[in-house]
Amino acid sequence: MPECAIGLYPDIGASFFLNQLPGRLGMYLALTGARLQGSTLLEAGLATHYLPSACVHTLPARLAASLAAKPGSHRRELGTVAGVLSAAQAEAGTPPPGQLSRLLPLLDQHFVYDTVPEIMVSLESAASKASGENTFADAFVRDALEAMKRGSPLSQAITLKLMRRAAHAPLRTCLAVDTLLVSKFVRGDGDFIQGVRSVLIDRGTKPAWKYATSEQVPSAAVEHFFADTPFASVQACSLPQATSKL
Repeated sequence: MPECAIGLYPDIGASFFLNQLPGRLGMYLALTGARLQGSTLLEAGLATHYLPSACVHTLPARLAASLAAKPGSHRRELGTVAGVLSAAQAEAGTPPPGQLSRLLPLLDQHFVYDTVPEIMVSLESAASKASGENTFADAFVRDALEAMKRGSPLSQAITLKLMRRAAHAPLRTCLAVDTLLVSKFVRGDGDFIQGVRSVLIDRGTKPAWKYATSEQVPSAAVEHFFADTPFASVQACSLPQATSKL
């Protein structure tokens, strides 16, 4: 979900499904737009099957043959597809281990805070103490910090607030809030227009965000986006219990 990098925020119900992920993984993905690799997606519950690239080219024919042999309802076809994928995964062997078990403790350390400035301070402090040996932790901190610095500070503040207020909200409510939030972004209240122009149209130009740093974002600017939404009166919501275990 790279929306903060273009001055938007993770919409399309992301505040619902990202909050279902283990530990602080959802908050991390929402704020940084980081991309997870295959096995890690599987461990996080964002993927149902894993296949090496070398096995993928045979899938279309196998799926077509199985669906043609077992026509039926949409639900039955989904079961057929799942069966083909499971068989292909079993043939390919056990997926390689992902990175989730190493990632979650770092997320619990750096993405547990209530504000974006606190998260930035935590990452910057860790970066200043990096071993220089390019360990997993060092690479994580470096990449997370670079991603945070690329994004719109206003969008990040809104995203963090949204993720916390939506922590226990149903999908219907999250989608309703998205409709109202997006309307404010597209009319120019946030950094979306600037982000699209700089990142997607001009490509390579540095966006002129409304606020240069996360410390400069006033709470009133953030609360403006939540006015007239179901989350306007929600003062605090606890995120799901942080965990470092799979």
